[in-house]
Amino acid sequence: MFTAYFDESGTHAQSKIVHIAGFVAANNCWSEFEKNWNEVLNRFDLKAFHATECGNAEGQFERMNSGLRDPLRMALADVFIKHNPTGINVAISRESWTESKYGKLRQLYTDPYVLCFEFCMQKVGDWSRQHSDGQQISLVFAEQVEYQSPSRRIYDLYKAKSKWSGNIASLTHLRASDKPALQAADFYAYEASKHVKAGLQDQDISSRPWLKKMQEAGMKSIEGNYDPLVMPSLFL
Repeated sequence: MFTAYFDESGTHAQSKIVHIAGFVAANNCWSEFEKNWNEVLNRFDLKAFHATECGNAEGQFERMNSGLRDPLRMALADVFIKHNPTGINVAISRESWTESKYGKLRQLYTDPYVLCFEFCMQKVGDWSRQHSDGQQISLVFAEQVEYQSPSRRIYDLYKAKSKWSGNIASLTHLRASDKPALQAADFYAYEASKHVKAGLQDQDISSRPWLKKMQEAGMKSIEGNYDPLVMPSLFL
């Protein structure tokens, strides 16, 4: 069995980019991954990891200066490198969302998050077919109350009618603080969002050394284009 874990970044109205990112791996890989993740957190006397709080020195990270927070993120990057789950990264700019070419999609979705959610489902389904002999993949998303109903609606349609119905297993929403794999997804979503914003400001990836380390180590990621015709076809 395989499981894909996802979290979001940039869903607040002021953000220019909405991201959903995460990883897919076999369940036995996740067991060892989470064990090593918690070992790093214990070494830094932390109960859980939250990327925004770490980046802004808030919450439990308020007591940690950058001399501790940077080594923490590098140590967490080493966990990714050791277990090498496959990354999934989906993003849309709010500016693009308001353009006319997305008009029909905006009639189906109330927020760009929901479009990103659907694209994640497409990517997971394709990965299952290409890399795991079509085995079903369970989906776990970080708990976001305002998005659970519309995302559940899309999941139900995909399970009932789409070509990926046999590749997608259950959909679950959990608190990231309770699940290390979701904290890892949060780490990736936050770093991917920062990397995109840095690119828009003509900064290179060296400003995110832990993300650069993961990429240079050969972090795998799922490629592919969004198919905008799937959802309308499911209503036919």
